[in-house]
Amino acid sequence: MSDFISVHSILTLNVTPGKLALSRDREVKMRKRYSHLRRVRLARELSQRELGRRAGIPQQLVCSFETGRLKPGPAIQQRLAAALEVPCDWLFSAENEK
Repeated sequence: MSDFISVHSILTLNVTPGKLALSRDREVKMRKRYSHLRRVRLARELSQRELGRRAGIPQQLVCSFETGRLKPGPAIQQRLAAALEVPCDWLFSAENEK
């Protein structure tokens, strides 16, 4: 199951208010976790396009990961960490959700 529920799915699935609040909380946590990816990318003075090129993924995916719209799988996490020259566990740690 995805950690993100789109507005479209909320409107079409008639999600109850309690579930909607939980979904928003999960979305906020994902955005915080993956905004760390953006901070590290900017510290390395890389554009999304350049990070994507180094990791072998499209720039649009980098943007989606940084904003929390999509969650990168383990293989993509490793490629992003390698492209940024940081440990994967550190880059995607829950401790970075500040």
